[in-house]
Amino acid sequence: MKILITTAKEMKLASSLIDIDRPLIFESKYNAVASRLKKYSVEDLEKLYKVKREVAEKNFNLWQNIESNNKYTALELFNGLMYRYIEYEKLDEKSQNYLDDNLRIISSLYGLIKPFDKIAEHRLDFSKNIEITNKIKLVDYWKEDISKYLLKEDSIFINLLSDEFNKVLNKEVLEKSIFIKFREISNGKLKTHSTISKKGRGSFIKYMADIKASKVEDLFLFDYDGYKYDGNNSNNRELIFVKNKNK
Repeated sequence: MKILITTAKEMKLASSLIDIDRPLIFESKYNAVASRLKKYSVEDLEKLYKVKREVAEKNFNLWQNIESNNKYTALELFNGLMYRYIEYEKLDEKSQNYLDDNLRIISSLYGLIKPFDKIAEHRLDFSKNIEITNKIKLVDYWKEDISKYLLKEDSIFINLLSDEFNKVLNKEVLEKSIFIKFREISNGKLKTHSTISKKGRGSFIKYMADIKASKVEDLFLFDYDGYKYDGNNSNNRELIFVKNKNK
């Protein structure tokens, strides 16, 4: 099983605790995306990101020097809520190796990242209307290469992606995906909460690494902050973990 997750907008620049030096999965395709972003002016980036000029200037400088900028281990650099709840620094070496073997991060810049690959600080996501080559936009630029690579690696995907990132996967990968959802029962209704979902995803990844999950049945015993597997609302394609707020 491969675990599929998104990148994070929030990043933390810190000295790496993990020293693995290896080539990126899609080095040449990454270079094409970086080269395209280098052509954007500060004004272009202001409009693209919808940010103030000083933020656009910072990102302009990042893109101009993307090859020579400091590189950071992906699992340490991304600092969104999901990543913080993985708590990789508390994992033992075998659990970290499990993540490196099984966790895959889908990226609009790099395509596909292993958790301990070294990458640069950057700002980019699939929602940006960027054409890379021959009027091909980011989603279509990456879709088949990412999907083909994943299908060579595995036949079951534990899918923790947002809707935006699922658009980058082809039909075959999606059909082989098992989607993980976190919901709350409030006033008798099942509801989804973004913050809780992000925390749940991070804790779920940590759980899989801790037990070295190798089959779908291993996932049913996950229990985080009152969220437990709900067999009544789950099916072969979607595993639901529910917390009853009314209790």
